[in-house]
Amino acid sequence: MENRERRKDIRFNKQNIFQFKIVHAGLSDPLVMEGLLIDYSAAGIRFMTDAQLDKNISLSIQIDLDALSNDDMDWKALWETGNDAYLNVIGSVMWCLASGHEVGKFEVGTRFTQKALDKLTI
Repeated sequence: MENRERRKDIRFNKQNIFQFKIVHAGLSDPLVMEGLLIDYSAAGIRFMTDAQLDKNISLSIQIDLDALSNDDMDWKALWETGNDAYLNVIGSVMWCLASGHEVGKFEVGTRFTQKALDKLTI
């Protein structure tokens, strides 16, 4: 059987540390966590983290745009980053699997759902 790419958006490989937190109505001050960006597209990101995250939870994600490649200026335009130093978006966890490369780490796939109204405060 042929292994075909299902994604319609081009993915860019870039390893970079970024911050995120779980968005939950019951959490008044959620913990800010770090992830290691593995790749990204206009639709979402794949990253590695210490935490096992449940499918469908929402994350507030902040990515340093200067640390990303300038290969995809359309990606930055899509999210209307303008001259912002960071991309602040809400993403939904689509999957989370134990990493096959690092013990105690998890790889997470997210889909961006909207631009965040507030910047992530660290």
